[in-house]
Amino acid sequence: MKARPGEFDYQDARRFKHTRLGIWDLYEERQSHLPRIPTSSISETYTQIIQGVPFLVRMLKDVLRIKRCSMLLSAYLVVEVLTSLIPAVSLWCVITMLATSSYIHNVVAQVFWTTASPCNVSTFIRTASLTCTR
Repeated sequence: MKARPGEFDYQDARRFKHTRLGIWDLYEERQSHLPRIPTSSISETYTQIIQGVPFLVRMLKDVLRIKRCSMLLSAYLVVEVLTSLIPAVSLWCVITMLATSSYIHNVVAQVFWTTASPCNVSTFIRTASLTCTR
């Protein structure tokens, strides 16, 4: 009886190498001597994914039949999406703060270089620091 591809027949010595390791039997599939096609591993991966889709759909249907599971699953998905957005929001906040501080720096520099009186500059700096700290 010849086993189909993907099935395990331990008596098939052409496809499997048998080794005894103490009390254990180790069966290793022999590699074929045919050259590999470059995209074959990708196509095998996609084939396995497509073959697993019906099982995934069935599992989701079974899980969603559980009482209040759809609400918990949707809450979990919302939390996961919000959690995934944290790095992007943090980066946006840092960029906004840098742009704002750069703008304030430019205003202070412009006031400093265009004002002739040092008294006006020190007054502006004191006022700006008081407003920023309160």
